[in-house]
Amino acid sequence: MKYNTAIFYDIENLIGGYNISNVELLINLSLKQIMAQVKQKNIGKIAIQRAYADWSVSRLNQLKADMVELGIEPKQMFGFGKGAVKNAADIQLCIDVMEVAFTKPDVEIFVVVSGDGGFSSLANKLHEYGKFVIGCAYKRSTNKIFEAIADEFIWLSEPNTTTVPLNFPDSGIRFGENYLTTFAREYKPLSEVSLETAQKVSVEIFAFMIANHDIHAKLMNGGVNVSIFAELFRYRLSGFLHKAYGFPRSIDFIQSVIEKSELKLVLKGLSDYRLTLKNHKVVGFDDVVKTPERPAVHTLDNYKQILSAESPSFRQFDKQMILTISGHLCDKKKTFQKISLESITKKLNRKFSFDSLEIVKTVTSLISGGCFVVNAETSTNSLESQTLSFLPDTPEQSLALLEKAMERKIVVKLNRVNSNVFNGILT
Repeated sequence: MKYNTAIFYDIENLIGGYNISNVELLINLSLKQIMAQVKQKNIGKIAIQRAYADWSVSRLNQLKADMVELGIEPKQMFGFGKGAVKNAADIQLCIDVMEVAFTKPDVEIFVVVSGDGGFSSLANKLHEYGKFVIGCAYKRSTNKIFEAIADEFIWLSEPNTTTVPLNFPDSGIRFGENYLTTFAREYKPLSEVSLETAQKVSVEIFAFMIANHDIHAKLMNGGVNVSIFAELFRYRLSGFLHKAYGFPRSIDFIQSVIEKSELKLVLKGLSDYRLTLKNHKVVGFDDVVKTPERPAVHTLDNYKQILSAESPSFRQFDKQMILTISGHLCDKKKTFQKISLESITKKLNRKFSFDSLEIVKTVTSLISGGCFVVNAETSTNSLESQTLSFLPDTPEQSLALLEKAMERKIVVKLNRVNSNVFNGILT
């Protein structure tokens, strides 16, 4: 049996990109398991194996053992410009596949481990040269066109995000810079967002940093940049909004929770914040002096900050403008059925002399308040491509729906609402 098979792994596709929220896909990824499924097909001997990713991302270190054992060559992707890598792996993979197809005629079977639809064109081109193409990916991320064009398709076992069957070192902590995957083995992302939960998560992170062999060594040396804490915190509780709880900066929140730990904040210059052990001195850094108690959470400015940020967003607080515009929407209710946001704002701009931005803020606030319903046939994620229908019969009903939705958002963020403060939002 001759060496007639080449396997190309699009690692970026397998792990869903480098975003921290996708870390569970990475920690459950097994290249050996993929190889076992590929070998079940009628392939010959493997001549070439290459895996494409930005291997400078430390979290990918966990794949090193599998790659060494299987003889997979890592191909480094930095991207072709500033910012995050985008499509670099796809492009280089295609170039390498075609180079192999031209220069190594004995290679007849090409296995592309990816579900990216862009590889459908690659498969067509390989067919022109008489090559056999096997696709290999998770069903959740496979493009239907690529699936149809490939001669065969291997469905990978979906990663189990409730368990982490990985061959970590015995201690579970000797992963160099790969602290996030170690942390993710023990802790899962949380959906509940509250100050109490954020405080509890912070204590867990501080304890993890002290227990982790590599991070502890840095704590004892030059300190650890606060970005490490921030990365672990975002993974665990991505929906936390520090400003909603009276902390102007994220560092103010860290300072408020660090006192209950064995760590402290130190600072050099204006912005080089680091974490270190309380009894340790970092050369060139000064201990951060405790700031006064955080400002009151239940204030008008903070309520408006919460309402304006994230989705659903409420950015119009002029009560009279809301009543005036919703009154017109009620009077012309038949006109504002199955209509796009762009058309709504154009009609209102022709009717009123209000600033166009204020009209947009009013309409989007009414949408967030449930005064419009998205028509089922256009229920996409893009508001611009949806058609909407106005529901209330009176401007008072519109206002009531809006206030109820606003109150609900504040309660979600702060667990309760101060009625005296809330009554002053719409003026």
